[in-house]
Amino acid sequence: MAYSDEIDYWTVSTLGNATDFGDLSSGRGGIGCESDGTKGVWYGGGGPSNVTTIEYVNVASLGNSTSFGDLPAAKYGAMACGDGTTMLVGGGHD
Repeated sequence: MAYSDEIDYWTVSTLGNATDFGDLSSGRGGIGCESDGTKGVWYGGGGPSNVTTIEYVNVASLGNSTSFGDLPAAKYGAMACGDGTTMLVGGGHD
């Protein structure tokens, strides 16, 4: 199975295709995400092995992700919710 490291975006208010935004640090699937409108945050996921990585981008500018920290354990398929200040990550498997 091929895993992707691409980050794409599209403007919701217009019709059209997605455009390349930047890249994650590694290709993976089953990744979780959350945003507060300023930062887009991705965490965990699996590739050749499940990862603990947390990465973010500044939504206002195109570019690659930057390391934000690590989850306490590798997660694949975990989900998140947040209120713009705090993000909760739950579930998933290793």
